[in-house]
Amino acid sequence: MWGIAALIVGLSAAVAALLAIPFRRWGNVAYVVVMATLFLLIRVGADQTIRPPLENWYAEKELAKDPLYKHIFDQYPELREPILTGVIHVANGGSMDSKEWSAMYHTIAPALQALIGKAPPEHIVRFMEVTVAAAKELQRQDPELCFKFLYPDPRGGIDSTRYLDPGTQKEMMKMLNEGAEAAVLHPHRFDGDLDELMEKHVAIDQFTQEELLAVATPNENTDAALACGASIRIFDQILKAPEPDRAELFRGLLTEG
Repeated sequence: MWGIAALIVGLSAAVAALLAIPFRRWGNVAYVVVMATLFLLIRVGADQTIRPPLENWYAEKELAKDPLYKHIFDQYPELREPILTGVIHVANGGSMDSKEWSAMYHTIAPALQALIGKAPPEHIVRFMEVTVAAAKELQRQDPELCFKFLYPDPRGGIDSTRYLDPGTQKEMMKMLNEGAEAAVLHPHRFDGDLDELMEKHVAIDQFTQEELLAVATPNENTDAALACGASIRIFDQILKAPEPDRAELFRGLLTEG
């Protein structure tokens, strides 16, 4: 945020020059030394007291222009500070691969996921494709990770950044962000019959009663391998369905299921 940095430097220099005026009678060298010392002291103080609120104000002003983050600020005011912290961290030279940015994104992910069900068809399908790929990746490591990834409520979710390949994680974040933004700009709603769509495109007779129960009512005692495996098979069958049913099935599961 070069504008803020320049403003602080300018203010610090101006204040230092004013405060150093009484020392002019000591001579030019002494005056310059005093002014430089005052400038450094004021600059340090400004960085600690003036810079943070200015950065927050600027970041919030810029994010308010973004429809997605304006929506999140309006609907989830408690996420305002974590988002501003992450954005300012990156604006000040921090990496988007850093722990600070990942922590911020992990915090707001549920708010973004809540929007996916309203996204246009192509965004829903792309998001679910990468979600299924991530679930399979976690399944290979440990079915429990897969279960907690797909069903975070019963036994708590996971920090996917710790387990997923960086490329998969980056693609997930991209699809999640793009899908959520599209949902705010071009919201869709589910108008179909979920049961009818499921019967049409998912071969229920290929699943045992235990598998269907594990997927329909996941709880703290659910067999992780059973629920994870059955969920992935269901998603794979849906991904093979033609449009528009494929996107509508996922929309129904995300909003009605």
